[in-house]
Amino acid sequence: MRTLPIAMLLMLIPGMAAWGGEVIAHRGVHQQVDSARAGDGCSTSYTLPSDHDYLENTLASMQAAFDAGADWVEVDLRVTADRQVVVFDDRMLDCRTDGSGPVRATTLDDLRRFDVGYGYSIDGGETYPFRCGADDVACRARHRISTLQEVLAAFPERRFVLNLKGRSVEDADTVIDRLRAGFADGSMNPDHLMFFSSRAPAVNTRVQEALPDLAVPRLVRSRMDLCLAGFARTGAFQDDCIGQDIAVSVARMDAMGPQAQRLAAAVHHMEGTLHVYGVDSEAAYRFAQSLSPDFIWTDRIEALGL
Repeated sequence: MRTLPIAMLLMLIPGMAAWGGEVIAHRGVHQQVDSARAGDGCSTSYTLPSDHDYLENTLASMQAAFDAGADWVEVDLRVTADRQVVVFDDRMLDCRTDGSGPVRATTLDDLRRFDVGYGYSIDGGETYPFRCGADDVACRARHRISTLQEVLAAFPERRFVLNLKGRSVEDADTVIDRLRAGFADGSMNPDHLMFFSSRAPAVNTRVQEALPDLAVPRLVRSRMDLCLAGFARTGAFQDDCIGQDIAVSVARMDAMGPQAQRLAAAVHHMEGTLHVYGVDSEAAYRFAQSLSPDFIWTDRIEALGL
């Protein structure tokens, strides 16, 4: 394991300047996977040992994240065959559940029957500790795929980052319709939501134009990479990056040394927001705070000691 540099260790000293940003728990409290072994395959087959049984994007995982100190929870959105907006990450059902095929070819009623803990194994497929028994009603309710409306109804005073997966403008229109209706009847609060699609700028633009009261951070990966590459070459952001939101991993910021503080200052100078992600330990959290980001993203909210 790499030893933390002195600069990072100093961030652990009590009494340092208070940080004014907010913490986003990516997919709630959830199981971690061995990404190096999983590659592009089914990641849940390489689940790491854990001391909890929470699964990503479930109501229980969201509650656990808020209980652990999250300001926001990021959830993933997909659209079903009958145009329902559900909270689920994968395009296909085969890896994580006991279903098969694409989410967008499956109705909500069919999705309700599937167990989202079915595909998790910590020993390469020998055992599957999170599978529900056929008659285990409580487990199946805990592992049920929820709609966006159900999530927001369950947590009316909490804040969520909505990440629409894929690039479909048609799916974006479905999400817009659900949000517009919720804003109109008061069941959803635009001040409690952010929306983004990391790979589809056209989707972000469409949502921003349709719902101007909804925050849509500009977190399109290709655009951020261009701006960061320019900063690496010149030590400054180019004019066409003004107002761009920037997301950088905490590991990359750590490796930058003193340049990390200059990057953080430059993002704020150009009126962008800074997101630092991959913050999964107390030490990384204290270091990330020292950069004064607007948002810290974590996959292990329970490990930050909040």
